[in-house]
Amino acid sequence: MANKRIEIMIIRQVIRLYTQGKKKYYISRNLGLSRNTVDKYIVGFISHELGWDEINRMSDKQLMKLFEAPVPPPLQRQIDLNEEFKKLERSLGKPGQTRHAYWLDYIKRKPDGYSRSQFGDLFRQWQKQSKPTLSMDHKAGDKLYIDYAGKRLHIVDLHTGEISPVEVFLATLGFSQMTYVEAGPSQKKEELVRSLENALLYFEGVPQVVVPDNLKSAVKKARRHEPEINETFQDFALHYRMHVLPARVRKPQDKALVEIAVKLVYQRIYLELRDKVFYSLPELNAAIWKLLDRYNKMNFSRREYSRYQVFHEVEKMHLNPFPEEKYEIRKYHLGTVHKNCHVLLSVDQHYYSVPHNLIGKKVKIKYTEEEVWIYHQYEQIAYHKRGKTKYGKTTNTEHLTKAHQAYLLRGPEEYLERAKEIGENTYQLIEKVLARTLYLEQNFQSCQGILQLSRKVGPERLEMACKRATAYDNPSYTTIQTILEKGLEKAHEETKIIKLPGHDNIRGNKYYK
Repeated sequence: MANKRIEIMIIRQVIRLYTQGKKKYYISRNLGLSRNTVDKYIVGFISHELGWDEINRMSDKQLMKLFEAPVPPPLQRQIDLNEEFKKLERSLGKPGQTRHAYWLDYIKRKPDGYSRSQFGDLFRQWQKQSKPTLSMDHKAGDKLYIDYAGKRLHIVDLHTGEISPVEVFLATLGFSQMTYVEAGPSQKKEELVRSLENALLYFEGVPQVVVPDNLKSAVKKARRHEPEINETFQDFALHYRMHVLPARVRKPQDKALVEIAVKLVYQRIYLELRDKVFYSLPELNAAIWKLLDRYNKMNFSRREYSRYQVFHEVEKMHLNPFPEEKYEIRKYHLGTVHKNCHVLLSVDQHYYSVPHNLIGKKVKIKYTEEEVWIYHQYEQIAYHKRGKTKYGKTTNTEHLTKAHQAYLLRGPEEYLERAKEIGENTYQLIEKVLARTLYLEQNFQSCQGILQLSRKVGPERLEMACKRATAYDNPSYTTIQTILEKGLEKAHEETKIIKLPGHDNIRGNKYYK
């Protein structure tokens, strides 16, 4: 009984101090009790809806019976309070929303409601009893966690029966835990970007931050303080105005939510698909999305609301809108600027001009299906529409030296006029060269080279060489050069017709008729 007596004295002291407005840590420290013990007595006191005067008038026996007795069934007031707690929990992720702010609104609506301290204590006790969700640690519209499931699904080739594994992408919003799932061919950066974009379309909005679990297609180097983000993934995030915050290495709390989502997806989706065969990704994804809809609309454990409800009632309105244009995947290539002020994009074997002061420098090429950007030391130095003509050039004349600009501004008329001054044969040859289907600039270079040969060998020899070369189907600078080097232009003579003398022994053409 002595122990019971001591316990009753402690209960009286805890309640007295609590009703005097003392904080629980103060009560715990001064009475030498654990916080859990203090919390137990305070919650028991609040649950019986008694005041200190009523407690103080009770005998030890009455007080002991009160605290030993089971908590009475909830009154309507308690039922109403539990509904308030549900609303509070679902709204805590709203920007600026706090427990105190919610209590102020609550007490305005219900002036005879619980005091601030009682409201807070009962809420915390309700959380413990009802197994709270992780949303309490997240703000609405703040973070989106992404990862790939460890277990892969499969599709079967309808014709060959070949089984192909496919990756399963997951994206989970931190606050509502609304989840998106999609099967894809691989974890390559292009596939990751497209899957993430599909997730944003599913959520109909963009969060502030995307948190990848150090996926190779998203994170180049997982450094502790400043991880290096893959360029394509970073570019995608910038387009949608999202920050990239990779989960820290060996920090399981950073990815706990998405790992829980993966386990639940195994239970709610994978298990349902285990005995089914799918012959294409669209067919598999259609089945996944049907089960996903059911999963998101299921109530949380020990909750009377679902991910879908929390998302549509609270989180969706806090997501940012989409940009006007859909993201187009950008790829990257490193190149060196040639002496002609152009750099090669090897995927197309096409050349693009850059400012002439960068000749010999390393540059980075960023390109899409339609556009090309060129950077030097993180500064954009050129922009072009993408050209896919093999060995072709796309040139901005402003990038070239003045000499190169003057050269490009020359037209075919200038070359024809210079050729005419040398001779008719040279003129005809230059016409043939200009008519070739090669890149125009290349034709100009050939003409320039041919005409400059007159300075070396003289106009007469060049005219004779051109006369010989016009008989060729596709004459070029190399053709003329070879003729001149071997002196073949001098061997060109007119064919003479020789008449045979008459003779009786020579049969004419009429003999055989």
